[in-house]
Amino acid sequence: MMVDLGSFSDEKFDAKKWINSACQSRHPQDPLEKHLVDLEMKLQMTSEEIASSLEDQSSAALLTAERVRYVIELDNTGRRREVLLGGADGDGVREAAAASARGRHGGGGSG
Repeated sequence: MMVDLGSFSDEKFDAKKWINSACQSRHPQDPLEKHLVDLEMKLQMTSEEIASSLEDQSSAALLTAERVRYVIELDNTGRRREVLLGGADGDGVREAAAASARGRHGGGGSG
């Protein structure tokens, strides 16, 4: 038995029409009750597959978001370090210290 799930996504989906159509498409020799039980089982299995797929995709998305956050933190930490050290070799810190020392020893004029 094939279950057409395409019509479920239609805005104007009508469950009664879908069930009636599914019942009419059964083989004439199949009892209606057996056909409905099979249809229910197929829908339940499809529902479980969709739920499992959504759970897997949600977990993957959360892991990706966590990795992106971690990379951004690393990038920000690296930039903070760069700003604090004035680059990879620390010249900026030395230059700032030298400028500060010059300011204290010769540029004031009021003392």
